Amino acid sequence: MLLDGWSGPLLWQEIQRLYREGETAALPLPVAYKEYIAWLGRQDRERARAFWRTELSGVEGPTPLHVERVSRGGAETAGRRHTVRRVLSRAETARLQQVARRSQTTMSTLLQCAWGYLLHSYSGEETVVFGLTVSGRPAEVAGVEGMVGLLIQTVPVRMEFGEGVGLDTWLRARHSRQAAYTEYGYLGLSEIRRLSEVSGEQGLF
Repeated sequence: MLLDGWSGPLLWQEIQRLYREGETAALPLPVAYKEYIAWLGRQDRERARAFWRTELSGVEGPTPLHVERVSRGGAETAGRRHTVRRVLSRAETARLQQVARRSQTTMSTLLQCAWGYLLHSYSGEETVVFGLTVSGRPAEVAGVEGMVGLLIQTVPVRMEFGEGVGLDTWLRARHSRQAAYTEYGYLGLSEIRRLSEVSGEQGLF
């Protein structure tokens, strides 16, 4: 069975209810995954391809991070993964929420922009690309919020810096762009990558 993070709690709730109530449990009728597949088949894939070709025009490779890749012991560190955790205080969180409200965006957009700016700072590139996971649950499919299955998609996010626009204006523009990423994310990352100018075995990010 293939599940995404959204589906896990849904399945767990049903298991708990069956455990408590047994065969008498009146579970809601499941939303058939085929409804999502049918929706997918009705989408204008050529329009989606045109969007991604335009969005990724000029992107020829992943954003380079000009950081030291050798540890103090001399060992190569490329490919290793590290996790950095930062817990924000209530005051810091409140300030970020205030910025999001003022710019009529969301915390998600705000955090994406912060990540994009970090990549811009490390790479020195005016254009950066990174991956974003979206739910992949279209509102047009009735009951999709209760569907169990693998619907998430990862899409490339392109950000431009050096345009000299105000913060609120930039955040609102990014928020609108995210809606387009979500709308056309159904195309799938592998096909989106083939539509770009990235060569060889390189990824988009």
